[in-house]
Amino acid sequence: MKKVRIWVIAWAIFLALGLALLFSHLNNFFYADDFYHLAYGKFTENPWLRVWDNHFAPNNFWRPFTILTDAVFYKLFQITPWLWRIFSLILLSLNSFLFCLLLYSLLGEGEEKWRKMVSIFAGLFFTIHPISLLTASWMSCRADLLAMLFILVALILVSTGLNRSPRFFSKYMMLCLSAGMIFSILAMLSKESALVLPGLVFLLSLLHPYQVPFKKRALNSVLILLLFSSALCIYLTLRLKLYGSLGGYEPISLSLNFILPRLGYHLPKVLNQVMIDYFFWHLKTDNPWFKILFFSYLALGLCLLPFILKKTRFFWFGAGWIVINLIPVWNLSQMLYENEARLFYISLPGLLLIIFWGVYLIEKSWLRVITLSILALILVSLTIISFRALLEFQIKSNNQKLVQDKLYSLISSKEEKISFKRIYVLGLKPKDFYYLDAMLKVSYSDWLGKLVINGDFPTLAFIKNDALGEYLGALDNPLIPEVKINYSHPNIAFITVNPPLDLAQSANDPKALFLDINKDEEIGGYLKEMAKERLLSQKRYRERRSRTRLLPTFSFLKKSYPLQWELSPNLEMVEPIFWGEPYRFISKDNDPYLISPPLSFPALAVKELEIQLRVNEKKYLAPQEQSGCLFWLGENDEDWKEENRVCWELNPDGEFHRYQIALEQNVYWLSTGKIVKIRLDPISFSGWFELDDIAFSPGPIPQEEP
Repeated sequence: MKKVRIWVIAWAIFLALGLALLFSHLNNFFYADDFYHLAYGKFTENPWLRVWDNHFAPNNFWRPFTILTDAVFYKLFQITPWLWRIFSLILLSLNSFLFCLLLYSLLGEGEEKWRKMVSIFAGLFFTIHPISLLTASWMSCRADLLAMLFILVALILVSTGLNRSPRFFSKYMMLCLSAGMIFSILAMLSKESALVLPGLVFLLSLLHPYQVPFKKRALNSVLILLLFSSALCIYLTLRLKLYGSLGGYEPISLSLNFILPRLGYHLPKVLNQVMIDYFFWHLKTDNPWFKILFFSYLALGLCLLPFILKKTRFFWFGAGWIVINLIPVWNLSQMLYENEARLFYISLPGLLLIIFWGVYLIEKSWLRVITLSILALILVSLTIISFRALLEFQIKSNNQKLVQDKLYSLISSKEEKISFKRIYVLGLKPKDFYYLDAMLKVSYSDWLGKLVINGDFPTLAFIKNDALGEYLGALDNPLIPEVKINYSHPNIAFITVNPPLDLAQSANDPKALFLDINKDEEIGGYLKEMAKERLLSQKRYRERRSRTRLLPTFSFLKKSYPLQWELSPNLEMVEPIFWGEPYRFISKDNDPYLISPPLSFPALAVKELEIQLRVNEKKYLAPQEQSGCLFWLGENDEDWKEENRVCWELNPDGEFHRYQIALEQNVYWLSTGKIVKIRLDPISFSGWFELDDIAFSPGPIPQEEP
């Protein structure tokens, strides 16, 4: 009874510590993908049936257990943030507790009190690490928490079986392994990251401290691997039969041409970022807490390294845990630079296994005191860092509430006279508001007959099926947005909405409302005026008799006069040998750019930009490398702005291609007024590129135009 009480107290400590850090954030508004989970729970008519065969998002995800809990929890919690976060906090504390038990079972039969102390200390670190706390505070990361829960239970069952009955075919061992298989399938149904669980189980059984000859240990490990691989096969069979595909953010191919280029690009970045996030989170090197942590880790390493190198079993288990659990993020390094460190949550215990195995091996009392003091300093530092990270997350999530309230107020005030079917919102960032429609409809479900979408990038939306026909029957109507059905319930569909290519022209749609979130105003009339002025301005610049109305054209071929463009610091220009050949630009970093000389021409006069460009051949471009971009400055702009940008998809085959960019369709370009300077970002990776020419064009003369 006393032993049980100690573990209950340990779990209560983990829960209390997590609650203390998250308390002021419990009622933060929801954030990003949270709104999909809420919308699924709210709008799905029969979640138990729909969860198995429908695409929850337009990616290759299949997480039926997690999504099913969305529907259940929505019935219980509705849209009360603190209730959702309390549940996530309970999961977080349970995971820390289970990790504590797993470590305790793996440490062997040494000094009981020290063994418990080391295990509980490891659980504390797992609880307060910024990766763990941010995973718990972001509701849509519940998939990570659930997968971690089931992974740890499965590993504890295997470890328990090995401790009590190391014979593979014993009744007790088979019972533990069978239960472990069930939990492994639940982990996989929670998140795809758990597909690596058979590898973890193999490592655990191979490096477990139970006393058997190596040949028998190896045989048991292989048999256990085969058993858990059968659980993986069951999952894959279910997925392919009910869902039809594998993959995550992109479809997966097993060909070497697919895998090797991605590994070569992403793996070094993932390994570099994982160490930074484990030890220092996102601290800069000049931050005082970075320095405190750096010297603390250095001192801890001096204390532990001799012991870890002496008995390397846990080192290999911990290192293997990290490597195996990084496999699911092998092609997602771009997400780690967007503060998606939650992807490291399941791999984090691997680092703690290595550290606290070294702590456990210490025998001298004075060295234990020193080591625990260093760990306490690291624990306090990470707690403070976690608190600050939570404050940053609070600002982001509360900003969502401000946007929701502002849009509701604007839309409601405009709908007093007319009910709009399409509401376009400009001024939002693509990374943050692709879920705009769901963000509003979880609170205002009477809007299901209309679309609330971003005006300049795709949006995922929910809509009544009886309102969907208007969009499916108007594929050639330039005023109507393009929709793609991701899945459909009897009454409600989940769709991807692409705004009309020419938003200024779409302002003639009588059932559309156009809002500028930054100016807090309706801009439909302004867009109509711009569309009219655009036609007149382009016509004036097409008149051949006018030599004063010329749009700029730039050649990048070697001529008798020097190139007048400003190059970015790490961009080198190589002059060709012969006249008329293009300059070659070689970039040493991933942000090369060229800034034009001063310009002066009206943005409204431009129909399109033509760029003749070739880039060095690459077999694979990461998502953030797939586009070239043009930035511009207007008369009133002091610096380059993210919204003053238009991009095009690159073809990295080493050949020249002519890219045509329809600038007249970009609202931000049209509203700039006079263009005074442009910046060209042809590539976003280290390599070379060549330009033939850049030309702004008012467009060809229409046949009806004299």
